[in-house]
Amino acid sequence: MEGYQRRKEIPENNQARLGYETDRVKIPEEIYRDAHGVYRWSYSFHMLKNPVILFTVWKVLAIAVGITSLIVLAISGIDGSIRNWKSVLNLTMGFAAFLIGFLFLGLIAYLILANI
Repeated sequence: MEGYQRRKEIPENNQARLGYETDRVKIPEEIYRDAHGVYRWSYSFHMLKNPVILFTVWKVLAIAVGITSLIVLAISGIDGSIRNWKSVLNLTMGFAAFLIGFLFLGLIAYLILANI
């Protein structure tokens, strides 16, 4: 049987089965072994230098307020409580103020969380 290689025996510490060869491959600092011998992975980044989470939360809040305002506007239009453009503008300005308030609170919460 040419080309056939014997399978290497798995050492007792099971490192070959897990795919870690500590003598050849350097394990990054984010991967560590806990007290039970299980490998864990952690990742951290500086939130003030990379505000991706803040912008994602803002997008989710803006979409939620936008969909809610469109539903309220549609229900008000069907109900007949919207008689002119001024009432539409007042409703839109109310939701805009609500959105700005939530975005401001989100910014304060993000800055508190980023400094911890």
